[in-house]
Amino acid sequence: MNKFNLKEHKYRSLEFAQKAASGTYPTIKIATIGSFVGITVGMILLIAGCLGIAIKSIWGIGSAMAGGVAVTSNLINLKRIK
Repeated sequence: MNKFNLKEHKYRSLEFAQKAASGTYPTIKIATIGSFVGITVGMILLIAGCLGIAIKSIWGIGSAMAGGVAVTSNLINLKRIK
């Protein structure tokens, strides 16, 4: 059983946080793919929410709101990374 090295763990965590803060992680390609997946999921939620609102179901409002926020957030992220 290996001994836990706190200094090494701290260094790796700090390095990861610095990469994330500088914008080099994740790469632009991975961030773009993630945003497109997020937009797709958001559109599905938005459509499901609209259908839920059409049948007068309470979950439709929440689903539509979540879908709208997801699509908006991912569109902003796409503009930011390009």
